[in-house]
Amino acid sequence: MVARAAEPGGCTMARLIGVVVSAAIALLSLTFTALSPAAAETDFPYWGSYGGTTHIARCQPGQYMVSFRGRSGDLIDQIEVLCAPINNDLTYGTSTPAGHGGANGGVTFQPMGCLASEAVGGIAWMAGRDENDSGMPGYVDMFGATCRGLAPPHSRGKFLEQYSNDDPGAFANSWMRQQHELDPPGYNYDYVGKPANDTDANPAHGYGQQCPADELSVGLRFSSGAFINSIALICDTGPAELAARAAGTAGSLGDVPKPDAGINFSGKWDTNANGQKLTVTLTQDAKGYVTGTYPGGKITDGVVIGSQLRAKWTEGARSGRLRFNILNGKTLKGRYNNDATKQASLNDKPWNGVRAPAISVAAAESALAAGALGTSGGGAAAASFVGSWQTTINGSSPGTMTLSGSASSWTGSYTALGISGHVASGYISGDGHLHIVWSQPGATGKAEFHFTATNQFKGSFTIDGNPVPGSWDGHR
Repeated sequence: MVARAAEPGGCTMARLIGVVVSAAIALLSLTFTALSPAAAETDFPYWGSYGGTTHIARCQPGQYMVSFRGRSGDLIDQIEVLCAPINNDLTYGTSTPAGHGGANGGVTFQPMGCLASEAVGGIAWMAGRDENDSGMPGYVDMFGATCRGLAPPHSRGKFLEQYSNDDPGAFANSWMRQQHELDPPGYNYDYVGKPANDTDANPAHGYGQQCPADELSVGLRFSSGAFINSIALICDTGPAELAARAAGTAGSLGDVPKPDAGINFSGKWDTNANGQKLTVTLTQDAKGYVTGTYPGGKITDGVVIGSQLRAKWTEGARSGRLRFNILNGKTLKGRYNNDATKQASLNDKPWNGVRAPAISVAAAESALAAGALGTSGGGAAAASFVGSWQTTINGSSPGTMTLSGSASSWTGSYTALGISGHVASGYISGDGHLHIVWSQPGATGKAEFHFTATNQFKGSFTIDGNPVPGSWDGHR
C-alpha cells in the first residue's frame, strides 16, 4: 500500500511506487552514515575548506575539553585543545594539551577557559576568506566555544571567543553568540550539528556544532596546513552519566531521573512528529521513569531530568532517541533522531504536542456527530466515516473502502489495484482526523483521513519500511 518514513508516524502504498522506492532507498544509502546505536561517541563532519592535513586533538579517557589557546594574526593560525580530568565534586582538575590544528604564524593568545564546574559542549567558527579573497570558504578567522555544566542537565554556561586581527568581532560577535544560544541545553535537540548554511542571513561560511544534550566535548578534529582549513567536534557521554552507569543507578540510556517539582508527563498528548499526527500516552512513576505508546510505536527507557524527558522510541525494527521539554504542564517541545541515521547534520526532526483534552468516548462521538470535531479546508462540518467510500490512491488509482466503528475503535476493509486489505486499530484524534493501520498481503502501514466536505475526505498513507509518501482520498 504505502511508503514508510524512517521516523515516528510515517505512512504510504507499495504497488504504485516501485522504481521510486528503489531509487529513494539507494539515495538514502549514499546520503546517511549508519552508526551503531550503541556507539557512545558522536563525531561531527568537517566544515570549511578542504585542503591541508587532518589532525585529531582528543582528550585522554576520562578527560574533557575545558579550554583552548593558540596563535592568531589576520587569521586564527592555530587552536590547541586543553583537556582536564574530572574531580568527584564535578569540577575539573589541571588542564593539559591534547593536540592542535594549524601552524606557528601570528602571535600567541592565552588560554580561553570554562569555569571550574563546566566543560566545552559546542563550538562555532567562521571560515572568513581564502588567501585569494575569492569569496569561497577559506581559513578560520574567528572561533568560539560554548561551556556547559559538568553536572546534568549540563546547563549552558560561559562562552569563549577569539577573533583574528582581520575580524575584531564587532560584526560577527552577534552571530557567534547566536550559535551559543542554540546550544542544546536550551533546546535539547538530539544530535544537533548542522552548519549555519552559506545561504542564510548569517555571515557567509559560518558554522556551529553542538554536542547532544547529555554529552560534552572530548576534542576536535582539524584539517590544516599553514592555517586552519576546517574543524569538526568530537563529543562523548558526560562524566555524571558515566558514573551513574558504573554505579548501576542510571536508566538503560545512561540517564539518572531527577524531575523538577511538579513535572509530570503522564497522560495523553496530541503530538505532531515532523508532520505526522500521533496521540501519545505516557506514564511517569514516582522516581521519574517514563514509558508510553502511540499508534504503531512505543516509548521506553524514559527518564525525566528537570523538565525534560529523555527516552527511546521504537516502531518495529526502527528506533531512535527523543527529547521532550514540558512547558506550563501542557505543552511538549521536542526533537527526535533515528538510530540508523545518526549523522548529525541530517537527522534532527521536531516532535511537539499539547495535552489532549479530557473527553469521554461518548462525548467524542457526540461532538463528531454535531460537527464539533474535524472541520478543515472550507470549514465543512465533519460527518461520520461509517459506510462505503469510493477512493483514489495517489490521484489516479480507483478503489473502495468500507469503515465501521466509533471515536475510539474503527475497523474496515478496502480494495485497491486489485488487492484486498484490512483496516484495524482506528481512532479519532482530538482534531477529528481518523487514524488507521492498514494491512494487505506483503505490506502494512498507516493512514490518516480528514473531512474536506460532508461526504469527502482527503488522506495520506505510508508503507512500513519506506520513506516515500502517498495520498489516499475518498468520497461518497
